[in-house]
Amino acid sequence: MLFEQLIDRRMILDAALEMADQGGLGDLSMRRVATELGVTPMAIYRYVPNRAALLDYLADVLLDEIVRGARPRTPDQKLTALLGSIRSTACRHPELFGLLLRDHRETFANGVVRQAFIEALLVRDIPVGEAIPLIPFISTVVLGWAAAERGGWDPFPSRKDADEAFAVVEQLIYGLVDQRRRKAPVKAAVDPAPGGPGCRDVRSGSTA
Repeated sequence: MLFEQLIDRRMILDAALEMADQGGLGDLSMRRVATELGVTPMAIYRYVPNRAALLDYLADVLLDEIVRGARPRTPDQKLTALLGSIRSTACRHPELFGLLLRDHRETFANGVVRQAFIEALLVRDIPVGEAIPLIPFISTVVLGWAAAERGGWDPFPSRKDADEAFAVVEQLIYGLVDQRRRKAPVKAAVDPAPGGPGCRDVRSGSTA
């Protein structure tokens, strides 16, 4: 009973995230999460009212992870880092990533990822009014790639080949972005490294 008073939403989401990563969404239930934490189901209903809310909260966890995982070396690499972080988050959480695909336009319409996109585009001299309409297009492209890669589509013989192919996708995005710039466009220096590893590296545990 004492432990039930010590749990919080963060502990519940951490347990649910691990369960979904290991067993998939089909095995995820409020009762199983409660059992994993060693508490009664009623103890977690105080923080998460039902399974639908649990999935919404887990989607928010992924969105936060995308933003935290975008670690640019320089400010002008913010967009590259953000795109790469979406890709690597999909590979770390292949089952849960599908939550972001249910209605990605709504998912990216507000919150931390939308703000991160706006900041990344502002660095590239895109006005806010021009940046906001770009976000659905950019997210569609990169989410589509990430979804295919997390689903096992892997036609590339090496990480280098996969990263080079993803860099082409980034160049296409930068091409569209540069058309919206206030200033004359400059060639984007795309470096896939800041965004983290691809699915092959996440699956194998390699970062080399």
